[in-house]
Amino acid sequence: MSFQLAITDHRNAALRLVGDARELLLWAFAENPHISQSEVAEKLGVHRSVISRQLRGTHDINLSRVAEIAKILGYEVKLVFDREDGQDSGNHAPQGNQFRMNTVTTSGVASANLSRVASAKVLVNS
Repeated sequence: MSFQLAITDHRNAALRLVGDARELLLWAFAENPHISQSEVAEKLGVHRSVISRQLRGTHDINLSRVAEIAKILGYEVKLVFDREDGQDSGNHAPQGNQFRMNTVTTSGVASANLSRVASAKVLVNS
């Protein structure tokens, strides 16, 4: 017996958003090797394994936790909604299907382009 799992467009958009957020947090950790997951967990009052599971995707992560971790790592999270039809949404969102994440590090400005398409995107700025 076989079955087919159907994922709706809105669920797929949510999965991409969460995936992008996890990817950005992993990038932020890599940019801040002096801050460990254990230190972040301690500041949040949770066990290190909770943070590890959330970053790996084996445990759900919500936007509040994304913002908390980003803040501890020295970043601000901004949520931008882009219209799927490409029309200007009035919030000066990045154009096209890519967005740029700029962060100031001790060595200057680091940029990362991510090419995932989603209805909403997470931007991390320091």
